[in-house]
Amino acid sequence: MTLNKRYLRNVKENLSFYVAAAVLTVVALLLFYLFYIAGTGIKSYGDQFFIDNKLEDATFTTYVEIPDNEITNIEKKYNVTFEKEHYVNINEDGYKVRVFKRNKKIDLYEVIDGNDISNDDEIVISKGYAESEHVSIGDRLTIKGKEYKVTGYFLRPDYLYMLENTDDSYKNITSFFLAYMTDSAYDALEANSCQYKVVYSDDSDVTQFRKDMNEQYKINSYLAKDNNQRITMVDDQAIMFLIMAFVFLFTLPLITVALIAIIIGRKIKQEQKMIGTLSALGYTKSQLMQHYSVLAMIPGLAGGIIVTIITKIIQQPYGELSLADYEPMPVKFTLPIPIALIGIIIPTAIYMLEAAHKVSKLLKKDTVEMLNGNADGDSRTRHVLAGKKGKVRNKFALRSILANPGRSFVVFLGAFLGALMITVAFMFIDSINNVIDKGADSMGSFKYEYVLNRLKTDEVAGADELVIGKYEHNGSAFSLIGADTDVKYLNIDTEDGSRADISNGYYVTNVMAYAYSLKLGMNLHLSILLQWKKRKLQ
Repeated sequence: MTLNKRYLRNVKENLSFYVAAAVLTVVALLLFYLFYIAGTGIKSYGDQFFIDNKLEDATFTTYVEIPDNEITNIEKKYNVTFEKEHYVNINEDGYKVRVFKRNKKIDLYEVIDGNDISNDDEIVISKGYAESEHVSIGDRLTIKGKEYKVTGYFLRPDYLYMLENTDDSYKNITSFFLAYMTDSAYDALEANSCQYKVVYSDDSDVTQFRKDMNEQYKINSYLAKDNNQRITMVDDQAIMFLIMAFVFLFTLPLITVALIAIIIGRKIKQEQKMIGTLSALGYTKSQLMQHYSVLAMIPGLAGGIIVTIITKIIQQPYGELSLADYEPMPVKFTLPIPIALIGIIIPTAIYMLEAAHKVSKLLKKDTVEMLNGNADGDSRTRHVLAGKKGKVRNKFALRSILANPGRSFVVFLGAFLGALMITVAFMFIDSINNVIDKGADSMGSFKYEYVLNRLKTDEVAGADELVIGKYEHNGSAFSLIGADTDVKYLNIDTEDGSRADISNGYYVTNVMAYAYSLKLGMNLHLSILLQWKKRKLQ
């Protein structure tokens, strides 16, 4: 009898095991593959798109307009790339359009479908709105009483996540879109707003630049790209997908592979009579280890190849589902060959090593014991609790746990992960219920809140006035609220129930204290963004 003849026979006899093991391997690796290709696809496309289309470092507005003839001097003095961007918001029946005049240096747009504009009666529009509202190339849209032919769809780097206003909570592609037209057509609109775009180099004097811009032109608002959700959403969600991929990698695949490896070990233990017979017939230890390693290789190799084929088939349509929150970016999703090879090699290698280890361990036993089927016992566990009083059931359970440490570890790990997921779910539910029940009341007892975007000195009877300014610390933005010491509608009670003395020092939220590692008595050096809003609580 040759060992080669046993491969097909063994597979037929244990077909259900091989199929189940291969399917489990496929399921375990599939989630990792899909989340991985989604994260890497979005991030690689976004990073390159930002470079190709000259993404800004910041956008700001001023109360005093910066003269065009000063722009070159500003660029030379502070070693920055600087550009004035012209745009206008126009409300039409059923939609709002933000028309831009084409930039030359920063935040360029890229036409991804159709053609760019060439005539004064043509426009290109953002693709998200076009797909959402079924606007086809060749259709006509009305902007300020004039019809324009849509010649193409575009993307621009600072609007890959389409927020109408930077403080909006979710994208708007149903009633808001961007448009470009020729410079002469834009000038004919006779309505204009401007903001300023800046890109810093490694040796730019950023602090002095911002200080001088404020002193000379009075900055109204300043938004760094790292605090701009239209930009950061690309990296944030891509990183989230990658985190989820590796979370799945260290839970489902590893647990599944470990479980299958344990089952393979038990299968080999059941083969001890055959292994003893083959050993008695003269087969060497290396031959038997190689034989059973090849058998153990089958579910890993089959599962790895199948999951790679499935992933290759569905990678593009699945990847496009991950773009639901973005503008329709033409991302090419693909499973990297090294990752596919890792998915095939690692489970296969673990299965083979486990099989070789079990065979090697069995061959250390007496051949007669293997032929009698008694070689799988572990004498070290037979004496656990020997001579101790107690129920036999409890002793037997403890010995079973100690005799199979690998299996016990997987069972305990599975129970731990299951309990952890349930606990986290209840934490989310409890947190949401707490926000609903107590969150609104913790802010204060006011009924109305008015946000004023311009300076106003008139007092409003029966209202508290708040001034809110945005600041930066270590590149992160937060809001600072100013209020009178006798403010009555805003809740300024501390954790112990006493009223905060805001006339002497500052109070921060628990979240901010945790984020910046703040302690009582610490000093904080702040950079003002100069984006002030006056609010009234009533």
